[in-house]
Amino acid sequence: MPIENKIIETRTEKVYFKNGIMYCITKSVPKHNLEDAKENVRATIEISEGTDYRLLVDIRQSNFVSRDARSYYISDNNKGVKVCAFVIDNAVSRIIGNMFMGFNKPSFPVKLFSSTEKAEEWLRSFN
Repeated sequence: MPIENKIIETRTEKVYFKNGIMYCITKSVPKHNLEDAKENVRATIEISEGTDYRLLVDIRQSNFVSRDARSYYISDNNKGVKVCAFVIDNAVSRIIGNMFMGFNKPSFPVKLFSSTEKAEEWLRSFN
């Protein structure tokens, strides 16, 4: 069972689990690279304690996510993600979200949202 309300801060994200959803809130940093992706995945694995989870990634503060980082997020190293919602609000975050969905082709359902509430509602529709 995931650890409720434990917060792990990485260089690029704030990661926590609350009310059945894993939250990854991105920070405004110039570049999000492969090492950042590995650190963020380790944080979600630690908090999830190896169980599957719904993932909400708020990328409104993102500036750039490298191809290697995007690939790592959908690799077998990132275990546990059942479904993923991206929260976006500008052209940059929309591009990042679309690149993740279009070029990387995750094996789990992914959708873009302009509000956290709508993303949470959609995520909760999955068991």
